[in-house]
Amino acid sequence: MAQFQIYNYQFGKIENLDTSLDLFGNQEVLMSAKESFPIRQDILLKLMDEDYWGSEEQKIKFTHKITGNKEYTHKHLMKPTDGIIVMRIANKRNQKRINEGFEEVNEENYANCLVIIDNCPGIQRMAIEVKKSVFGTDTTLCNIIKHTLNKILANYSLYIDLMHLQDPKDFWTFINDKRSYPKGFYKIKFHLPYLNLERLQKKYNMLTKKIRESYNGKLDWEITAEKGGSLNISETDEFQKAQINYFMNDLGGNNLELVPCDNKKKSIKVGKGSYQYSFISDTTFDRLKDDDASNSLFGSPALDAIKIKMKEGID
Repeated sequence: MAQFQIYNYQFGKIENLDTSLDLFGNQEVLMSAKESFPIRQDILLKLMDEDYWGSEEQKIKFTHKITGNKEYTHKHLMKPTDGIIVMRIANKRNQKRINEGFEEVNEENYANCLVIIDNCPGIQRMAIEVKKSVFGTDTTLCNIIKHTLNKILANYSLYIDLMHLQDPKDFWTFINDKRSYPKGFYKIKFHLPYLNLERLQKKYNMLTKKIRESYNGKLDWEITAEKGGSLNISETDEFQKAQINYFMNDLGGNNLELVPCDNKKKSIKVGKGSYQYSFISDTTFDRLKDDDASNSLFGSPALDAIKIKMKEGID
C-alpha cells in the first residue's frame, strides 16, 4: 500500500520576463503570459507528452536548487492518458555491500517515489508518495518537482505553485491547547493566494459572506479581537469550521497564522507540518503497468481507481 501526500497546484503569470530568466536560468521565451495563461494546462500536458514520447533533448531533467546539477532519474509507469501522469522519481545513491566472496562492492540504488499528476480541468492535483528513507523530509521531492517544472514553465512566462492539503483537526488541536495558550488568541491571519482554479474560487466566495458576524471582529484579512479580549474561535461554530476546512482541506499551503494574546509579537503558522494523506494499493499500479503494456488504458479499472482517489474531497 502506497501512502501519498496530496497537493493542489496553481499556475501564475510571470510578467517580468528578464527577472524570471535570471531566476530560473533559462535562455528563451516562447510565449508571453497573455498567450500562455489561457492554455496553461495544455502546456503542462504537452511537456509531459514530450517527456514520454520525445527526443532526449525534450526529456525533463529533475533537479533541486540545493543539490545543483544532480539529476533525479524518473520513469513513467504509463503513457500520459486522460490528463493523468504517473511516474517514479528516484534518488540514486551509491552504496556498499558484501558479495558472496566476502568482498566489499559498490552498487547503485535507485530507491524512488511514485508521483501522480491529475491535470484534468477543475482538478489540478498532485499526489507524492511518502518515503522518508528515499528523500528524507516531507518537502524534498515536492521542491524538486516545483523547481524543475518552474525552470521549464518560465519559457512560457508561467510558474507553478504546489500547496499541500492539511488536516483541519490539527488546527483545532492547536486552538484547544489551553496549557500553551491559556489566554487564547488575539489575531488570526488568512493568507489567500491569487486563485485561478474555479473550484477554489467558488468556495471562497461562499465563505467570505459571513466572516464578520461569525467572529464578531473587524475584517481586513486579519481578524483582531477587541482591546483586552480574545477571539471567539470555536469548532462548534459551523461557519468557522467550514472556513478552516476551506483553508486547510480545500486550499492548503500554510495560509493560516495565529497571534496569541500573551505574546502579540509572535505569529504562528498553523498546519505547517500537517498533511492530508491518501492510500493506493500496490496492485493498482501493477495493473496500471499491465494495462499500459496491452494498450488498454481507456476503460482501465486501475486508471479509474486513481482518478477517483485524486478527486476525493472535491464537490
